[in-house]
Amino acid sequence: MTILATEPMLNRIEDALDERIRGLKRGEYRYSWGTVNEPDEVKMRFPSAEVRIVDESSLDDPDGAWSQAYMQECTYEVTVRARLQKEANIPEYDIDSILNGCLEDLKKAFGANYNLGNSTCAMIMYQGMRRVYSGGGDILRPKHMVTTWRVTYTQDREEPATSADA
Repeated sequence: MTILATEPMLNRIEDALDERIRGLKRGEYRYSWGTVNEPDEVKMRFPSAEVRIVDESSLDDPDGAWSQAYMQECTYEVTVRARLQKEANIPEYDIDSILNGCLEDLKKAFGANYNLGNSTCAMIMYQGMRRVYSGGGDILRPKHMVTTWRVTYTQDREEPATSADA
């Protein structure tokens, strides 16, 4: 879904992340990605992703405004879910292999589109990842990893929906 340029800046950044992930297809990338921000596990197509903002902070000089724009930084988490298609002897290691490929897909996608392709943000940078293991249950249920991304952008002080990065 494409959000209008008049929508809040954070909505536009999240939408751009969502659209970029949905556009990952096998051939150019390791996997054809499925759903984004689908909370129902039954409806998910794998690998899938959830995009969430963690925090936002100001990069403005504490002594005053440097221009007519706010300099902002926010942290997004992209949670990647993957699952095995068949049983495996050591499922945790097999799923790790899939998650490693997913991580490379995301790094490539955002590395090639560091401003998300729409000048909404100045830069998106990979910050790290962590795997989340479940203690038990069905080995065919999806497992996930959480990747962290730093996004910097500027907003017009009088019209915050207007990007000063464009």
